[in-house]
Amino acid sequence: MGRTALWAGMAAAAGLALPQAGLAAEAGPVAKFTAMATAQMFICGSKFQIVMMGANQALQEAVDCTKQAKTEMAPYYAPVKAKFLKNPQALSLANDFYALWQASMDDLLPRTAENQTRYNVRLEAMNAELRQKGQRLNLED
Repeated sequence: MGRTALWAGMAAAAGLALPQAGLAAEAGPVAKFTAMATAQMFICGSKFQIVMMGANQALQEAVDCTKQAKTEMAPYYAPVKAKFLKNPQALSLANDFYALWQASMDDLLPRTAENQTRYNVRLEAMNAELRQKGQRLNLED
């Protein structure tokens, strides 16, 4: 899969549209950052949903997904911070988005006695808040 198709697919999975009709090569650092964050949240959350369906052997894979996602996000965050150095409001939005993403990733693990329906509702609420903040941050780009 080409890089453009990969970015477009990740953005679509996350409910976002990349600028320039999805052309990742032309997407700026903010669009890439928000698309990657929301896509990682979607991917790792989906892995935990599989665990909630009774596939306990998938738990370690789901936990590893969140660890790997956190490692992969740092290179996407640095250019966004650099871009907004002279725009404190936008930098604050970027910092808030990143902090929300990190907290959401930490909260992906199903809670004790949480059934699948409640987990799915909580996961969708986290995804919706992340998408909303991502869309707001993209407006600053």
